[in-house]
This record gives sequence, structure tokens and C-alpha cells, in this order.
Amino acid sequence: MNITKQIVEEGLAARDEAQIKVRQPLSTYYTTKVTTSTSTTSSSSSTTTTLPPEYLEIGKDELNVKEIKGGDKNKLDTKLTPELKQEGIKRELVRFINAMRKTAGLTIQSIITVGWESESEKIKGVIVKCEDDIAKATLAKEIKKGINDKFVIKKEVKVNGDKVLLGIIEK
Repeated sequence: MNITKQIVEEGLAARDEAQIKVRQPLSTYYTTKVTTSTSTTSSSSSTTTTLPPEYLEIGKDELNVKEIKGGDKNKLDTKLTPELKQEGIKRELVRFINAMRKTAGLTIQSIITVGWESESEKIKGVIVKCEDDIAKATLAKEIKKGINDKFVIKKEVKVNGDKVLLGIIEK
């Protein structure tokens, strides 16, 4: 567990140095603290590490990376694929909506409708594609385009530099 803690601390420092928020998923963190060897046969490949898999999972969750691999030196793969960017935008939207729930004094039993407006094609695309995930993560019955006077809380936020107006109303 101490090694896992060191991996996380070093990974978070690498994220900070690269100025990439932890909410933005990344593909891989390489570390000298993990030994990875891959053996390939004609039908399968397997990877073994010096850490138990559950500790690697903790590290991946804490660093918000898809993989932790052994390497010659500590290196964070900062390449953002379209899928990783989309996941980061989705997480930011969820965070803002849940903060609005809290501001409104809503409980976990409170079901909401989320309204949104944005000129950004990136934001529009993520909301449309990830609507079910966003609804589930925010306990929303509905995610709909457009905001009117019925929305109790409205807030314009920036997600990766793009503006989006969010609104919530309890159902």
C-alpha cells in the first residue's frame, strides 16, 4: 500500500506539473515503482506486476488513468484522445450539476430535470452522447435542451473554455 501511495503522489505531482486536472481522464501513467513484464503466446498475452491488482486499481482510480505501467522513469501520457476529452467534459458537467443540487439544498432522494444551453459543438455533442450517464450521475429524470423561468437555479459555467448555461428544477 505504501508503494501505491507513492505512485499516486508522484502521479498527482506529474498531473500538476502538466497542468491537467484530475477530473480529466488520461490513458497511462508510467512508473519505476511497478515492474511490468509481458509474455505473449500465440493465443494470449499476460501481464504480471509486483503490486496486487487491487492496489493498482486504487492507484488508477486516484490518478484517473486507464492504466499504470512499469517504465524506465516516471512519465504521464498527456495525449488527450477525443474519447478522453469527452469523458473529461462529462465529468465537469456532472460536477457542476451536483454542486447546483447542493446549493439548492436537494437531497439524494430529490429527482431533478437538468436544462442546458450552449453554443459549443463540443458541449452539445457530449451532452447528447452521454445524456444517460449524466442523468444517472446527477439523479436527473431528464436532461433537456433549453432553460426557462421554471428552473430554480441557473448558472453559466465554463467547461474546458466553452460556456454552458445549466439549470435545474426538482421534479
